[in-house]
Amino acid sequence: MAINLGGLTSTLNQTKLAKDNNALYQYLKTNVQVLQDIIDAIGGSIDSEFAALIASSRVTKFVEPRTTSGPKTVILSDDVPNSQRAVVVKDIDGNAAANNITLQGTVDGVANPVINTNFGVFRVYKSSVDGAYHEW
Repeated sequence: MAINLGGLTSTLNQTKLAKDNNALYQYLKTNVQVLQDIIDAIGGSIDSEFAALIASSRVTKFVEPRTTSGPKTVILSDDVPNSQRAVVVKDIDGNAAANNITLQGTVDGVANPVINTNFGVFRVYKSSVDGAYHEW
């Protein structure tokens, strides 16, 4: 599996982090470049163990629905299929006040929670104890 962290760098550059917390922004940007250099040095690929770790149920997934063209829906059963998998849903475009992001499913007893603030974020995982979705 080839890896290019250009998308991560691009996303980092689009956030308000450079303005709001420049020290953290610089730290992350530097370390993304270090990681990319390591990946490039080993031939731009990762072994099956690392691929399995990424695919495992205990790794956080980031979902960034584009809100520039209208409201979006994130289907929890698709994005959080395994117990103890955490998902972070972020309005990366900053348009959620006008173009809401709906999480299809029930989280902590709330049906179809909505991100309706610009640059809003929602963190959810599926519990291995009760099988329900919970915010964290």
